[in-house]
Amino acid sequence: MQLSTSLFAGKHVLRPANKPALADAIWSLMQDDMTEPVGQSQYVLDGGSLLHRIPWQHGSTYDGICERYTNYVTRKYGKAVIVSDGYENDMSTKDGAHQRRTGRREGPKVDFSGEMPMKSKKEEFLSNKDNKQSFILC
Repeated sequence: MQLSTSLFAGKHVLRPANKPALADAIWSLMQDDMTEPVGQSQYVLDGGSLLHRIPWQHGSTYDGICERYTNYVTRKYGKAVIVSDGYENDMSTKDGAHQRRTGRREGPKVDFSGEMPMKSKKEEFLSNKDNKQSFILC
């Protein structure tokens, strides 16, 4: 079996996966009118990717953002399973890669409640693992 040399950064060293490009390719292949799984299949969605993909309106409450998120999933996929990596406070081996990929530091921690309006940029809010975890649990 012959492998493409573009898979390798050096001799016996695989290039890092380009997950955003893969996710974009998958999203572009999805049909807009698909609302139910085909046959016996079940949609399993990457919750973290969806958080970044769905637009947040500045000034919306966190409950409103969550409602928009769930309405989108229900409308697009019907009854789907959403999974998240979890964003606990522990250091991760991926922290350095995430920081290199985004090119910025972690945003400030936001203590929020559901009825509070969002006043920061989505990217800044989601760059903090504590904020993501709190939003998912909210």
